[in-house]
Amino acid sequence: MQEITSAIIALGGATLIIVAFALFMHSYEGNVKKRIEGGEEDAALRQKSEVAKKKSRAFKVLGTALFWIIIALFVPFVALSVLTKINGGRLVAPSGIMAVATGSMGEVNPVNASSAEKWSLKGFGQYSLIVLERAESPEDISLYDIIAYVNGDGLTIIHRVVAIEGDGDGVRYTTRGDANGADDKYRPSFSDIIGRYNGVHVEKIGIAVLFMQSYSGMITAAALVIMLIIADGSLRRTEGYRRARARSLAVGDSTECGRQKENVTENGNDG
Repeated sequence: MQEITSAIIALGGATLIIVAFALFMHSYEGNVKKRIEGGEEDAALRQKSEVAKKKSRAFKVLGTALFWIIIALFVPFVALSVLTKINGGRLVAPSGIMAVATGSMGEVNPVNASSAEKWSLKGFGQYSLIVLERAESPEDISLYDIIAYVNGDGLTIIHRVVAIEGDGDGVRYTTRGDANGADDKYRPSFSDIIGRYNGVHVEKIGIAVLFMQSYSGMITAAALVIMLIIADGSLRRTEGYRRARARSLAVGDSTECGRQKENVTENGNDG
């Protein structure tokens, strides 16, 4: 319920920001158009050299490429986050990444010291970004593996398997955080398991992923994409106004030059 409330607040705030940004860009575009059509930039447009034009085109291409790179990074991430959310937090691909919200795997509790010698994989700190692999059958989960699973309250837990009982559909896993002194109360079945940690992790950057995987983060990412699209469209139109004015000036200058040549010719003939 708290996450839904935060999402509603984030949606309202994002909507206000998008509307304010759109109005700002509309005002900016209108002022630029008025200045260009009023001739305030004529001197600069006439003095613009070929080198400057090439640089302008290069910056435009670079800006467009950067814009689409950001879009290409944002959209798949948001889509994957939404699909993961719909799928109950479970992997939608053979492997995936997950952010660690707590420090329960960051150190070894003295109670667990004797077992630590048997662990093939060490733990990771709070806000780490870890890589999970999807387990296809109960046989893929071994004693002392680190797994991510959904408990009875719908929360995602990333702990180590310290005991396995039963087999097949009746298998149950006992888990414990490396820093904890007691087993978890909930004993997940195989169907509860999201994935198995494969030993790859990056410290600290998970905090950004946790935010982006929340409803508020998804809304923020979507708002940024929308504002990028609004800004790109507005800047493209203002550049179009400048190009149109530059062409108009070039035609006018060419006509004026032609008239001056005609006057010179006529004056010469009169002499």
